[in-house]
Amino acid sequence: MLQIIKPFIIWALYPAIVEQTGNNHLLAAAACLILIVVIAHDNLRRGFLIDWTAFTYFVVVILLSLTISDHWIVVYPMVAISLAYTLASGLSLLFRRPYTLQYAKSQTSPEVWSDPHFITINFHLTGIWTVIFLLCFLLSLGAALFEPYWPIFVLVRNCLIAVGLVIPEQYPRLYLEKVEAKQI
Repeated sequence: MLQIIKPFIIWALYPAIVEQTGNNHLLAAAACLILIVVIAHDNLRRGFLIDWTAFTYFVVVILLSLTISDHWIVVYPMVAISLAYTLASGLSLLFRRPYTLQYAKSQTSPEVWSDPHFITINFHLTGIWTVIFLLCFLLSLGAALFEPYWPIFVLVRNCLIAVGLVIPEQYPRLYLEKVEAKQI
């Protein structure tokens, strides 16, 4: 689980870093970019999609901070990064290369990689994460649009992410138990 949580750690820390830098998005994004490289360098080296999505997001924020500092991607970071994760995850499904396979293969032996259940489980997990990212996007958008109620939106969003981090630990076992029960 530690591998998949790395980009989320930076995602969660970004608003606090922005605040600590006096709303200096350029400095905060640069700090997060450095953190991504330090914390997730193995995942970046291996081309893990979600880690590269976070990396790319912070590069875009740096570039926008230098040119169009009031761009919505800079001003509403949780909306933008949730949208980026939704698109990356959804596109990985569309192209039939579920991003969770990258994490699953790093935690399993090569013998199971071609197992149809292994592939199916990862399609399901990526689908679940796509829905979670989409809901996080909508909740972040709600927090931006209904600012007095932002803590409620953020709390629900963070709970969704926490649930999402537990699902990959439990779902494969539950899925295989269900398959086995159908065969009896």
